Amino acid sequence: TIIDSKQSMRSTSVIFFTTLVLFHPLESIHGLEVQLDEVGNVIKEETPQPLGYKFGQTTSGSPKDLKPWSVLKALFPNASESLGNLWESSPVYIPVDSSSDAAASSLQGITTLVHDEKDEKEISSDRFSHLLALDDSLKILRDPNLVHGKDYFVLKYLLRDGEEWNGQLPYDKVPLEKIPNLMKRDRFSLVINKIQRRWKPIKDLARSLEMEINAHAVDCNLYLTPPRASRAFESHVDWMDVIVVQVQGEKVWSVWDEDSSFVKLVPPDQKRKPTKEELQMGRFENVRMTPGDVLYIPRGHLHNATTPIDSDEMSLHLTFGIEYSYDSTMEALLHQALVLFRAESKKAKSIAVKSRLCGGNSLTFDKLLHYSLSDIVRRTKCGGFAEYGASTDMNYVDAICNLRKSVPLHPQWQQLQGRSDDDVEKMYMSGIEAFAFQVSIEHTLHFVNFVSQASNTDLGSTPYRYIGMKEVKQPYRCDLGEINLAELQSSLEDIAAEFLKFAERKFLVSREYLDQFNQDHRLARWQNEDALLTHLFGTL
Repeated sequence: TIIDSKQSMRSTSVIFFTTLVLFHPLESIHGLEVQLDEVGNVIKEETPQPLGYKFGQTTSGSPKDLKPWSVLKALFPNASESLGNLWESSPVYIPVDSSSDAAASSLQGITTLVHDEKDEKEISSDRFSHLLALDDSLKILRDPNLVHGKDYFVLKYLLRDGEEWNGQLPYDKVPLEKIPNLMKRDRFSLVINKIQRRWKPIKDLARSLEMEINAHAVDCNLYLTPPRASRAFESHVDWMDVIVVQVQGEKVWSVWDEDSSFVKLVPPDQKRKPTKEELQMGRFENVRMTPGDVLYIPRGHLHNATTPIDSDEMSLHLTFGIEYSYDSTMEALLHQALVLFRAESKKAKSIAVKSRLCGGNSLTFDKLLHYSLSDIVRRTKCGGFAEYGASTDMNYVDAICNLRKSVPLHPQWQQLQGRSDDDVEKMYMSGIEAFAFQVSIEHTLHFVNFVSQASNTDLGSTPYRYIGMKEVKQPYRCDLGEINLAELQSSLEDIAAEFLKFAERKFLVSREYLDQFNQDHRLARWQNEDALLTHLFGTL
């Protein structure tokens, strides 16, 4: 054994005659064994390759550098067909071992996909182990700037009077040395949010997914849970699609099937806790995940996760959140068209409701159209419970619900079934028509008051906004009793009709602007993440 004496902070080389092992504290936990031939050349075909791409420092061109599918092909068997049929519609379970009991079980409402024999030979149960090891979760918590209750959580599931809760320790900091005992003795779980900001292998995989999907953002959370029926969260829905990868141990996931989606493709501000009664409305299917398994859950599907009662090992899984948010959905595409409409229409910029009637702040016609669009999308029953005042004309339900779908902004996604330019333009056109013929000034002003005055608790974890919104908070308090609703309704219908004619010609340019909006957001976000990773590498 020869130890390289020229060790540096960035790498240590250890040579075992014919095997070279490289370690990088922020890139690899276990290192990669590289086989050499008799003369010392690397045998490339036998070299394990990590998932995705490596991302260096972010440049101004980085957000535009879309990647051909690599991670998606590795995770989803027959990716083009399976993603075309199942994305945003059905939960999908992908076991690493097609011969396992879980793979052979019959699940109603959850699609099970298995890798073909050739691909299965190339994957193993430890295929995610290079991302992060169990002990690394505590290393990440050495950052003194992390805040408990925001950046990480020490918490556990509670059941009180038949209602589900999660209970977390009421501290800004939880001493690092106490966390193992809290998990072992009291069955607390550890959750670390947005871990791609703090661990380079996960940053690379999250960015690879982001550039293969071209979503608004992809974040990753870590979940470390004790064995024997331990659980972190109550049953809940997420406002992002999630891809779960099981790294170590086992976890039983209970997911509402596709016919019982809680709120189909829920917008961020509509996420809320289900009631006891609503929990009885749907049907849960259980999937027992083992290392190497993958689970995809579209936004809006109720779910929870618990370690098996017969388990003896900690469970470590990573959840990659595909965030379409307010910025890359069909609704966002219409909001972008409204931004373009304002630039060309004098009527759109004119005052619709004077400031004295709305708490000291006036409303222009383009703002009324933005709020009206969001109101209609949220008043449509697109899920398992009636959202507030669901009253959309039944002729337009499908068209309005489709506005919650994502806009395919990646060339490979545009080749999938139902996602071509023609298909998306048809959804765009039918959505504009459904919106223009359903504008209601009374509903719109109620919505304006609601989102202006509601707290985050009322709206969910993410406050309402739309593309083109300038204000951080909309301080409106409109007095409907003092407003001539009939006259304003007529004016709103007229400008909605004008917008319909304008937007019919603006599909491609609206999509181009939407894509650029997301690229600009990605550039700023990635540069901030790079700066944080550089800081952590230099200080921890």
